[in-house]
Amino acid sequence: MRALILIALAVAPASATAQIYQRPAAPTERTEERRLYGGESSTKLADIERREVVSKFANCIVRRRHDEVAGVILNDETNREILQRHRRLIDGDCLKTTSGGWLEARFPGDTLRYALAEALVRTDFATSFPPGITSTAPLSHHEVDAEWFTPPPGKKLKPKDLAELERRKNDTYAFAYLTQFGECVVRADPLMAHRLLLTRALTDDETIAFKSLAPKLSGCLGAGATFKANKATMRGTIAHNFYRLAKAPRLPFPGVTH
Repeated sequence: MRALILIALAVAPASATAQIYQRPAAPTERTEERRLYGGESSTKLADIERREVVSKFANCIVRRRHDEVAGVILNDETNREILQRHRRLIDGDCLKTTSGGWLEARFPGDTLRYALAEALVRTDFATSFPPGITSTAPLSHHEVDAEWFTPPPGKKLKPKDLAELERRKNDTYAFAYLTQFGECVVRADPLMAHRLLLTRALTDDETIAFKSLAPKLSGCLGAGATFKANKATMRGTIAHNFYRLAKAPRLPFPGVTH
């Protein structure tokens, strides 16, 4: 089995998921541009197999480089920082499926960090629950700078460029909101969040856990607010925040954050 792993640096919708494609042979220069989203020989894995492949990939990376992965999650490193400092975490030998051929994977947005965080939770807290997980100071999260999406003074953008800039802005703010949303959910019901992360994807246990968390999800969303995210993304942000909170220093006086 051969593998190609791509980490997207561009902003992606909050509902984006890791994508796994399979082809019988390695991609060539002629197929390079279309390798992930089409081509006669490219086959997109079904959702259940895709999530299983991603889960096994992340578990494999954590088994091989646990401490490095933990550092990435606890330091809240971005995809760009992972590519620059942690190339060993992009290990094609960990990307496997039951059938033969060449696997191609793309991790848009925060999907790689989410998958690794889930694997860490399953590894470090498979049979135990971290005490005092909510007795911690608020986590720090990446902030969005509005200037990132402000055209340079005097430069007039074409309508399509303005539309693309607006899309990127909306997606960036959505991801920023999503990570804070995940922290809120974990603090609201850490036991059920933990139970969710120990379930297998697309199973009755996962469905039951999500239903049990539904009131907390709604409460963290806020009255009248709407937000589009799939189950994989929701699990990911919950896992990312759960692990960070589990490893965070405990406050000497719970409830006092200053």
